[in-house]
Amino acid sequence: MPSSDQDDTTTASASDSETSYVPRIPTSPLSPPAETTRMPVNSSRSRGELPTARYNSSAVLRYLLSRLDEMIQEIEIRTAVLNEAQAACNNRIDELEQLVARLQVRSEVQATRIQRTRTADRTLANTHRQEMTAALTK
Repeated sequence: MPSSDQDDTTTASASDSETSYVPRIPTSPLSPPAETTRMPVNSSRSRGELPTARYNSSAVLRYLLSRLDEMIQEIEIRTAVLNEAQAACNNRIDELEQLVARLQVRSEVQATRIQRTRTADRTLANTHRQEMTAALTK
């Protein structure tokens, strides 16, 4: 694996990629930092055999179980974060719906006031017109 002073683009050897797991870069502030987890390997070999990795089955099972536990914890954390975000969004939607309802009521009240003002203005204008007509006809 690359050291801190090496380039991060260096790739791992084949044996490293077969026996280790490097988690992705955390996508959430609640994600744990990325760490390399090594899978247990029994690398003993007989004469004449090609170098191959032999896995201790109970150790591999323990490794897999621990990885599953880690993944379950990550999923639970992400689920909790998503649930909180969804609740916050639902609360905001409720607030916006209430605001829209208040604005609709305010708009209707304002429209009614404008209509009353226009009606009063028309009535006043008609009264004034009638008075002027009556004054002219006398």
